[in-house]
Amino acid sequence: MAKTSDEGSKKPFSAELVKEIYYTELTVKGGRKPVPLQRVMILEVSQYLENYLLPNFDQETATFEHVMSMILMINEKFRENVAAWICFYDRKDMFKAFLEKVLCLREYLISVLSLQACYTETTNYLLFRINAFQLHRLASVSEILSTIETEEMQH
Repeated sequence: MAKTSDEGSKKPFSAELVKEIYYTELTVKGGRKPVPLQRVMILEVSQYLENYLLPNFDQETATFEHVMSMILMINEKFRENVAAWICFYDRKDMFKAFLEKVLCLREYLISVLSLQACYTETTNYLLFRINAFQLHRLASVSEILSTIETEEMQH
């Protein structure tokens, strides 16, 4: 079977590319400015989350920029009133791993980034947490979130 041009041109995952996109397209330097909405919308339309971030998410190796990029893309889905969690429906283990990684960001945001006045990151993190914990009404999500909350309380 011959390779199509799409199959042959697929490039391997690059954490550096995710970092570059995060800092050049998803953040604004200085002050209390929101994320650049037009850039976020373009990445959402191109399915950056579904096609690149999510398939390459690994709880052990995911960087701050990778997780925050996923958070921003999910927040954008909520802003657009699009089904934000559908990409996780068949990936419950990955969803749990992602939420655990998000919870770990709290300490990072408090200890490291608070010194750098990261208003935007903190705001987006909190918005994501609100959206995620509103999912408790879905049985499968509630089970995952309850497990994570129990583990967090034990630490």
